[in-house]
Amino acid sequence: MRKILYAIAFLFLVVSYSYSQGRTQDVVYLKNGSVIRGLIIEQVPNKSIKVQTRDESIFVYQMDEIEKLGKEEDTSYSFKKILGPKRTYDIKGYRGFLDLGYTTGDDGCIQFTTSHGYQLNPYFFFGAGTGVSYFTDSESALIPVFADLRGNFTNGQIVPFIGLRIGYAIDVTSDYGGNGFYCNPFVGVKYMLGKQSAVNFSLGYGSQARRYSFRGHSSSKSIDGFNFKIGIEF
Repeated sequence: MRKILYAIAFLFLVVSYSYSQGRTQDVVYLKNGSVIRGLIIEQVPNKSIKVQTRDESIFVYQMDEIEKLGKEEDTSYSFKKILGPKRTYDIKGYRGFLDLGYTTGDDGCIQFTTSHGYQLNPYFFFGAGTGVSYFTDSESALIPVFADLRGNFTNGQIVPFIGLRIGYAIDVTSDYGGNGFYCNPFVGVKYMLGKQSAVNFSLGYGSQARRYSFRGHSSSKSIDGFNFKIGIEF
């Protein structure tokens, strides 16, 4: 459980860092002492400039009014501005997912999953799913059954999200058990193809507990590793 908590914290840091880098804005210093911040959308050499501010107001200044021009880091740049304010995501209704992924670790795992549920609004989804997890080293296959919770940070065309799958997996290739608790927190980004469909990419940390029993003796182990998935949403 401690490994899972560390993984969730790490994934949060990845998302936060990724969306805090590299945004700048134009700064216009006027001779009257005013400072205008925004985006220069038009410039006529030696004559005038046109500036669009964050509230989408547009101002035109003559060059003889301007002391100097500059750039600075835009620390208040929001997710909405980065990803676009246009809504392309359905407000609520049925939602389905198909994912294919691979988990690294001592026993690499190829996983195909599908989950289905209800989109409460553009930001929250809950559902349930199942699939097949094939462990390449041990040549064993498990069927996970899990709850699927997802949260979207925006409702634009490019949508960062975070999610959690938690449930139980059954080993269908062993006579001695191998079943156990399954958990997979993840973060990712999706690209909306339309109001009903999207393609998504995610990075997560999978943890699969496995418990075996043979002639009155039992043993258990946990198979953990980072995973990468690509999927579609419909």
